[in-house]
Amino acid sequence: MNRSDDWQITAALQAAKARIEPKYHRGLDIMSGYQAPGDDNETSTPGFDKLSVIVQAAQAALREDLVAFIDQHLLGWLKSGLWPPTSPSNVGDHALSIQRSLDMIDAEVYEDEMAKILMRRLVRVRLCYWHDEQIKALRANSSSRQADQGVGLETEAADMLLRNAYVEWEQFSEQTKQNVRDRFHARKRVGRRWCELAQFLGPGILITCGANMDTQIRNFPPYGTHGIAIYVQNCFPSLIHVCRYFESVVEVFLRRGRMTDSALNDWRIELDEESLRKGIEELRDEPRSPEMLMNPRPVGGESSESTTFVRKALSSE
Repeated sequence: MNRSDDWQITAALQAAKARIEPKYHRGLDIMSGYQAPGDDNETSTPGFDKLSVIVQAAQAALREDLVAFIDQHLLGWLKSGLWPPTSPSNVGDHALSIQRSLDMIDAEVYEDEMAKILMRRLVRVRLCYWHDEQIKALRANSSSRQADQGVGLETEAADMLLRNAYVEWEQFSEQTKQNVRDRFHARKRVGRRWCELAQFLGPGILITCGANMDTQIRNFPPYGTHGIAIYVQNCFPSLIHVCRYFESVVEVFLRRGRMTDSALNDWRIELDEESLRKGIEELRDEPRSPEMLMNPRPVGGESSESTTFVRKALSSE
């Protein structure tokens, strides 16, 4: 789109607004000045429909029933465990963890629909983390790599993980292997988006948002998480404060653990329900208009990786 033509810009903006609810219109106005990062430090101006996805996802970052959700679901999962019990296995711990995650991707053995949503988020970020770590290991041993000709690093890393997870991997046909790889990479890509959101909004975002975010995240453009981060950090600062309350919860769930009664009681006492309600109200209201959109900063510091929070949680397994 040629933005030198003000009339065309205005018409496109109004057309995009007509396709979304009025509560998102002000956000679309604010984000119309957003410059998406690209390759070689170049930026681009996204189309308004892409910006609409970002605005709608950002304003779904806190579920409106968050306080009730804590009492009706979260406390029970923290006390009894979110994950169904698994049978003992003779495979190594790392392979077993991968197998558990792959088996739990669709959470089909669990009948708690609310829990399934959260489990899918968690297993996807774990897959993303394991894949990143496998790539690091391959790079560290690059001199001794015996990769098949034409096989990229990402595929080689995925195959190593899948070989550990599926005992029958070598018996799969090439088409079956490719189908499994495709599913793995699709789920990992969603996991990457969750990890990037956690990097800029805090890991608690995995707990605080409703199912609408799961729908939106699959439609993210490449710069989607950056766009959400810049929108939230500039317009809804209370949201990040709310997410901090749930960092310890994410750690517990990522390592498939549970809280002791005393730890759970302490966490519930420290939880400021007024802050939660303030964050929810802030998202309901019109976003505040910043003088300019400042670039977002990772909550863990500039040097943090998107999967740092996963490493921290799993290191205490």
